[in-house]
Amino acid sequence: MGKAPTRDVEPGRLLHLASPLMTGPDVKALQKLLNATGYGKGIDEDGEYGPMTAQAVYRAKFWLGFPRPSQLAGGNLNEYLAGTVKPDADMRKLVSQRKKAAKENTFRKQALKLAKSKIGTAETPVNIQEFGQWYGMNGVPWCAIFVTWCFANGGSKSFARRSRWAYVPYVLNDAHAARNGLTVAKTPEAGDLVLYDWDSDGVCDHIGIVEKPSPLVTIEGNTSPTDNSNGGQVMRRTDRAASDIAAFVHVSA
Repeated sequence: MGKAPTRDVEPGRLLHLASPLMTGPDVKALQKLLNATGYGKGIDEDGEYGPMTAQAVYRAKFWLGFPRPSQLAGGNLNEYLAGTVKPDADMRKLVSQRKKAAKENTFRKQALKLAKSKIGTAETPVNIQEFGQWYGMNGVPWCAIFVTWCFANGGSKSFARRSRWAYVPYVLNDAHAARNGLTVAKTPEAGDLVLYDWDSDGVCDHIGIVEKPSPLVTIEGNTSPTDNSNGGQVMRRTDRAASDIAAFVHVSA
């Protein structure tokens, strides 16, 4: 008699469902497979099905050729990760199409190029600058608006004028939920976002774009050496402390 498939588990419902994939050795085994195959990108193998594990599951399904990838674990995902089940012809075709699209996707490079081109730009008077004028919300703190300007004009579909994003905490909310092309990244890459929480109160205060991941170099709007979050300039920063970083966020669309 065949083995019954494992029921999918949605991370957002972990407190409401009873399943071996919520927490425990099954989750730990899955995390080990995700890390071993590179989809986990160093997630903790702690047996807890949290946001990082959920996003790794999505990544694995996407690059294995699942037609509708999700953050749900279960079914025969482990077998695909272990290599005991191979992707079929349709899945391999999807992977090829996705790899081709990824090579053609240069919006992160363009966003970074645009950010670098604006280094030295300063507001005048306070909070009045070209990025707020473009966004349609001038005269307000503008670090997230600057990032939106860079990505929207760089070709990203995630960022949009007058829509996303003008408020830094919303960026992290969407990344945790894997919404609008954003996901939390444990290891940053050039073109990723970096979010800061200066007073460690759980609410992000500032955002920039990673130029170099190690040692960390960023380009940020509305900053200065004397005022990190409201300094009024576009600057390259090389002095950020790891303790101030709330999250790195990857933009995939």
